[in-house]
Amino acid sequence: MKQSDSAFQKFVSSVDVPRETLDKLITYHDLLQKWQKKINLVSNTTLENAWERHFLDSAQLYHLLSYPNKPIFDLGSGAGFPGLVISILGAAQVSLLESDQRKCIFLSEVIRETKASAKVINERIELPKKTLAKTITSRACSSLEQLLTFSEKLLDEDGECLFLKGRGAAQEIEDAKKQWMFHVEQYPSIVDSEGSILRIRNLKKI
Repeated sequence: MKQSDSAFQKFVSSVDVPRETLDKLITYHDLLQKWQKKINLVSNTTLENAWERHFLDSAQLYHLLSYPNKPIFDLGSGAGFPGLVISILGAAQVSLLESDQRKCIFLSEVIRETKASAKVINERIELPKKTLAKTITSRACSSLEQLLTFSEKLLDEDGECLFLKGRGAAQEIEDAKKQWMFHVEQYPSIVDSEGSILRIRNLKKI
């Protein structure tokens, strides 16, 4: 497959990665295209623009990681965005939490083909885990309030959350503050002019 479309070129110009890493991401992209015909991994309307809508959107989290070598939990991984992308980019201990067994098979296939270090956990998010995460990531999984409910039980005391959010982020923050105390930093998305990345620390239930 030729990787000559504008979305791919935007990814390459925005994310400085070695050729070996880029080849792994191309393999991931090709598997996404192939498996999408069998199971619904992402919206079909975004598939042609996957390099920007999914891969670049996920990759922008990597340089925001405060603890890239500590345990990371990616909640509701689905097709692996953002968790599997940041694993391929170099995050050392990424666990992909996904309850859909078919999606877990896809994730395992990408891991096998790319030799990524990520691990797939095929169970519901709310079940207890043996290890606490230093970072929790998520994209289009749940409302912020629900993500914080999940995160409280999974996050190390001085850990952080990095959540990709759309145009409703400000309202979600206000709604979440009715139930939670937390410090939030908001970064603009490089993919979506109305989107943002939320870094959340010091999470406590009111």
